[in-house]
Amino acid sequence: MAEYPSLSTDLRFKVLQLPPNPAVRDGTVLRNPSFCVLPGRKSKTIGGSPLRLGLLPIKDEGAGRTANLITLPDHPVWGVSDAATLYKVFDEAFPQADWRALVPEPVMAKFAASRGGQFPAPQHSRGLSLLLSAESQQQPAAPGAAAVKGSGVLLLGDAAHCFPPDLGQGVNSALEDVCVLERQLDAAGDDLAQALPAYEQQRMPDSEALVKLVQTGYPLQYNQYPLLSVMWNLRFIAHALVHKLLPSLISPPLFLMIQDPAQRYSSVLQATERSKKVLAGMGVLLAAGFAVLLQKLLPQLFKAVATGNA
Repeated sequence: MAEYPSLSTDLRFKVLQLPPNPAVRDGTVLRNPSFCVLPGRKSKTIGGSPLRLGLLPIKDEGAGRTANLITLPDHPVWGVSDAATLYKVFDEAFPQADWRALVPEPVMAKFAASRGGQFPAPQHSRGLSLLLSAESQQQPAAPGAAAVKGSGVLLLGDAAHCFPPDLGQGVNSALEDVCVLERQLDAAGDDLAQALPAYEQQRMPDSEALVKLVQTGYPLQYNQYPLLSVMWNLRFIAHALVHKLLPSLISPPLFLMIQDPAQRYSSVLQATERSKKVLAGMGVLLAAGFAVLLQKLLPQLFKAVATGNA
């Protein structure tokens, strides 16, 4: 596997079950189809950085909602394993909600006891397929299944590429893998000797590109490093503004580009790398211009100061 660093790698998470369209104390309803963030405070009971809950949208208004708790792996909240203490922590961190009314004690107890999961480092396999035999099978693998020529091993989805959920592309990329495989099998007449190499040739550039994009796409959205999160947001806004001014030279921020289903991941990476080079060149030109201006102004400034002192 080829593995890459990311600021969201190793973050811990667990999921709290909430009722459909939960309401907070002021009467605001967090409707299922809307994305919601509950900003929190520091808990006096356990200390640590402020907590935060993220509620992803779901279409079904009658389904229960889930709230994601995501923190650095050493946050004190991971030392809480009983419902009573966690109710107290949530009351302190999120006073905008009545947690005993929203979450029954058995549900909170299960949430407290859960060890949750951990975000992996962005990584991809260096190969996606292996042909074991080019010979035809004697009979279909299952009744009614098409006879496949050859046998082999294939990687797709998380087995081929896995990463933190920063860009929300895990399911999308896995479905793309399946669609590409289906097209290649159809084109090759179910001959794996042709289909597997063709699948790998088409998907490998996108698999590698996606993993690289996740590194810088939106790794600070979890507010794990508040100062860096502010700086990243300012950079995002600046990038978007420069794109508006120079759309032919600077591509949109990759977080926006990757939402376009018509764009391949490899194309998004190429556009992002090209924009980085253009922005770096613009920065060098601005710095050089400022240096020339300063060189011209400094003698005049020194002269004015000397004259004033005289």
